[in-house]
Amino acid sequence: AVPLGEEVTVAGTVHKVRRRRISRGRTMIDAVVGDGSSYLTAVWFNPYIKVREGSEVVLSGKVERFR
Repeated sequence: AVPLGEEVTVAGTVHKVRRRRISRGRTMIDAVVGDGSSYLTAVWFNPYIKVREGSEVVLSGKVERFR
């Protein structure tokens, strides 16, 4: 497990993508990304990049707990 607050870079396959409208017309995207041994949910807001299930991605960011 990675400690909360740590900056990480991960590579994996997108398994599920969900797009939702949130306050003030913004869009929230969450995607389940896995490498075959573990999975995480990546979340970002007002996306300008389209992510599709089955695509390979490399993500960087801070590990945080969402709600």
